[in-house]
Amino acid sequence: MKIHSLALAILTLVTSWANAEPLVAALERASIEVDGLQREFLVQTPQRSKRGSHPLLLLLHGHGGSASQLMGLGGRAAPFQPWLQIAKAQDAVLMAADGTVGADGKRGWNDLRGVEYNPTTDDVAFVRAVIKQAVAEYGANPDEVYLVGISNGGHMTLRVALEAPELVTGIGVVVAAMPANYTGPVPSQSISVAIMNGTRDGFVPYNGGMMRKNRGEVLSTKDSFDYWVKANRCTGQPEKHRYANINKRDRSKVIRTQYGSCADGARVTLFEARGAGHSTPSTSQRYKRIYRLLTGPQNWDIEAAEEIWAAISRS
Repeated sequence: MKIHSLALAILTLVTSWANAEPLVAALERASIEVDGLQREFLVQTPQRSKRGSHPLLLLLHGHGGSASQLMGLGGRAAPFQPWLQIAKAQDAVLMAADGTVGADGKRGWNDLRGVEYNPTTDDVAFVRAVIKQAVAEYGANPDEVYLVGISNGGHMTLRVALEAPELVTGIGVVVAAMPANYTGPVPSQSISVAIMNGTRDGFVPYNGGMMRKNRGEVLSTKDSFDYWVKANRCTGQPEKHRYANINKRDRSKVIRTQYGSCADGARVTLFEARGAGHSTPSTSQRYKRIYRLLTGPQNWDIEAAEEIWAAISRS
């Protein structure tokens, strides 16, 4: 396994949701060889070099996307972009990984839904290799690994948590749900889990069933949430929180349901974006109207990255 640093630093202007002032962040493109394939990712390293002490934030794009698109390098709204600010504030290593091209000619991930035109690469092995490289090359702490994915990347995040729970401390899943065909064992290791789904998602049905364009069958969002509540042996009653509806133009509201008393200090959290579609909530990175015609409404009341980080972080 060999890391190849490309002599390319990508400078991008990142908007801070806290004070709306621009923040310049440097993302380096790098590649790693896994199973004979060159796999690429973007990485932002901490300003301070202290080996073994940095949390790792690993982000996975959706079907047809890319690491560059996820981080907003093309100039479009990118609700995952605020993770750059979180990484800087937490002195963390941030990596945004690229999937491979499937039979439909689009980049994505080999998750558990059994979609015939998804890639066939061993993406669990890829995630494992990237984490190992982050520890060896960038001083990441293997006991503080957070994996967050959107859509197909969210389904891939669930696969990693189900099949290799020892790799991650916490996961964030955006507009994705548990595969209905999963029959494997319940993970023996506790993991903090945050699920953030819209009730009007036209791609991933909130109440479960076959996804749009026959892209696999999923459990309902509630059943997906309940799976992890049980897996993490959570006790007591969940705490409910209704976020202020600060922007009524988005036609949506967010309700958080959280179990804070789970095994080994884990938490399981559901963010129900009522009225929202197949999109990531954001106060700072709003999709244009033409894009919302495809995804459905986007919630503008919360910053998804901030809320997911608060839900899964153990730091």
